[in-house]
Amino acid sequence: MKQADGDDGGKEVMARVVKISEIHPHPDPLTDQIGFVRLDDGRQVVVRLDTYMPGALAVYFVLGAVLPDHPQFRFIWEGLPRPLLSCGVCKAPVPLIYRRVGVRNMRGLESQGLLQPVIDFMTLHDRPLGSVLVREGMDVTDLLGVV
Repeated sequence: MKQADGDDGGKEVMARVVKISEIHPHPDPLTDQIGFVRLDDGRQVVVRLDTYMPGALAVYFVLGAVLPDHPQFRFIWEGLPRPLLSCGVCKAPVPLIYRRVGVRNMRGLESQGLLQPVIDFMTLHDRPLGSVLVREGMDVTDLLGVV
């Protein structure tokens, strides 16, 4: 996905603000905590049902985006086998391979990226979203330190 305004030299948009239009429940009635959101580009992203409401803004991290080594994203790499953690006992950085957004299968649903509520990023890396007027379609790649 390329930047829309064209003055950035074709820079990839790795994180953008999206509006949740509808949240679909998991097709298995016994799975009542997760569902999925279908984005305007057709991608499906698995979400927790108690986290989003229709009309809410969220940050969508595209496939291939590399998340910053920040505790905000700890749930991504927590529990994965590796010798060192920046958010754990030692201060070695989390390897890039564990921070890259990829396709995940969650209880039979394919998730094509990562979705997080905008409110989770009101302050991150001293780059507060709270001081910026956040709007649907906004590129927040640099603001959030995503590469």
